[in-house]
Amino acid sequence: MRVMLQEQVVAVVESAPHRYQASRFKRVRKEVSEARKLRYGQVFLSWLARYNQLPYLFYHPTRQAELLDLIQRVHADVICVVTMNQLLKPEVFTVPPLGAINVHPSLLPQYRGPNPLFWQYYYGDINAGVTVHQIDVGADTGDILQQASFAIPLGASLKSQMPTYQRSTNNLLTQALRDLRGGFAEPTPQPEQEELVLAPRVKPGEVQVDWQGWSLERTWHLLRGFEGGLGLLPPAGRFRRWIVGEMQAGASSRLSPGTIGSDAEGKFVQHSQGKIRLEVRWQLRP
Repeated sequence: MRVMLQEQVVAVVESAPHRYQASRFKRVRKEVSEARKLRYGQVFLSWLARYNQLPYLFYHPTRQAELLDLIQRVHADVICVVTMNQLLKPEVFTVPPLGAINVHPSLLPQYRGPNPLFWQYYYGDINAGVTVHQIDVGADTGDILQQASFAIPLGASLKSQMPTYQRSTNNLLTQALRDLRGGFAEPTPQPEQEELVLAPRVKPGEVQVDWQGWSLERTWHLLRGFEGGLGLLPPAGRFRRWIVGEMQAGASSRLSPGTIGSDAEGKFVQHSQGKIRLEVRWQLRP
């Protein structure tokens, strides 16, 4: 919202989760859940919209007509999209005079799709970045307005990198909006690349670690990035989760790669090239 404070926001639209099934019960449950979490300092788009007296829409595909009506009613100059689970249709993104722009957390055209952060960690790609691009009929295929790159330190968790992504997003989105408003924007077609890595959605347990074929560094980087979640590690137990520690190159045991074990230093997962230390933390939800 830091960027938005420099612009006049006329409405807030929140995207429903992927495969969301609309019902009155789910809407009420969402409102109750947010009300509880507000007590612990979490902030939600619905709350920000109400606080600033802005129109708010919880959008899913069945509310296409409502979305179009809202955009026309508030006379939006431009649509700004950050993390949306559905593609906008041409009858929506062509309405504002300045069009629609999207913030994508990768260096497009690489990692087009809904989960670029996971796949960058999965492939051990530390050359990260943020792209602001125009929205067209494709998925993350529009012309680039702004782009910046930065490196992800090996073994850095995704959570620890969020401030870097947020600062880059603020700077790029601010500049893109300024250029569009002033007529200085120079959209650049995305470069053609022979080998494009796409970033589809990932379900827990759908992607496996190659404990034999991957380097210890690549495996450790992925586990650290997502704390062993998404089924990358065997379950830690009910109400427990793994905290991924340091890697120990050359440390061996009788366990097969990918197996959780214990030694004098504590828990670890065995890799063909060494050990990755683990700790167990309690969590409220199973």
